[in-house]
Amino acid sequence: MQTGHKLSYVSRKGYLEVPENAEYYEIPEEYYLHQTEKQLSSIQHIKYDIKKLLYTKSVANKIKPDAVVVLTYDALSLVFFRVKCPTFVINHVNVDFLSFWYRDLATKLLPNNFIHVCLTKRIHEYMKSRCKNKKSVYIPHGYLPEHIQVNEKENVVFCPTTSSMDKHLLNSIINNGEVIKYLTEHNIQLVIKSNKQYGNVASCITILNGFIHKKLYQKLVQSPIAIFLPYDKSFNYRASGVFHEALSYNTPIVTSAIPIFDEYKNLVTYDFQVKSPSEFIAVIEFVMQKSEYYRNLDILDPCKYWKDCFIVQNR
Repeated sequence: MQTGHKLSYVSRKGYLEVPENAEYYEIPEEYYLHQTEKQLSSIQHIKYDIKKLLYTKSVANKIKPDAVVVLTYDALSLVFFRVKCPTFVINHVNVDFLSFWYRDLATKLLPNNFIHVCLTKRIHEYMKSRCKNKKSVYIPHGYLPEHIQVNEKENVVFCPTTSSMDKHLLNSIINNGEVIKYLTEHNIQLVIKSNKQYGNVASCITILNGFIHKKLYQKLVQSPIAIFLPYDKSFNYRASGVFHEALSYNTPIVTSAIPIFDEYKNLVTYDFQVKSPSEFIAVIEFVMQKSEYYRNLDILDPCKYWKDCFIVQNR
């Protein structure tokens, strides 16, 4: 909207908070997998995805937009999606999947009016090296400047784990006597959101399994002492949404020492990457004494990048 465009949304019911004055088209519910169908084959999953894309295509043909932005995609089904206008596709884990020959082939078969949006510079460089003949642009993931605020901090360190978790690093921290002593003495609770079942853990550690309510999640992201993201090396060509949420709320971040975070070093005012329990303690101790953790965040404002993209496409 800041680029001067009218927005039309196509999504599942209740999935997006649609701004006022924006058109909304609801994808029929029968195009989505239900809990009882989770064990369907990959072919069946692609079939469902193609149905959603064909519905989206019918909307595009109806409203004839200047551009289409696809927020998430699977190259195996998106290859069937053809519209005449410029189509921007957001790459999350997709670039990592180029190591699979069939996904690499499907990506290279996407039409030439497709522009691959890469959310980090590292992703962009890799995309250019793998798909030299495809259009790609760097548009940072961005943050929410209107939500930046100094919250009253909770005595919590929040750790939302993923399938790309560095198990060795996390286990070395939650089982370390010095870490447990430090957390206990400072009345800090390490809250781990995980699908994994843990055994006996110290009383200063809380494990949250399964779904957590949106309000609790927002509290854990906006108000903790810090957010700990122990990603492993498989988190190679991806952008962390939680990391950028932390920027939005001026919440300090602690991460594992992997290359994807290197490009943010000039934006964070402290050494936020850790390799050991002692480094973890040192960072938590440091951020507890500070109130400003980030600088020069304007370079992550995606709006100016989108404006440049639309200008180029209009030429």
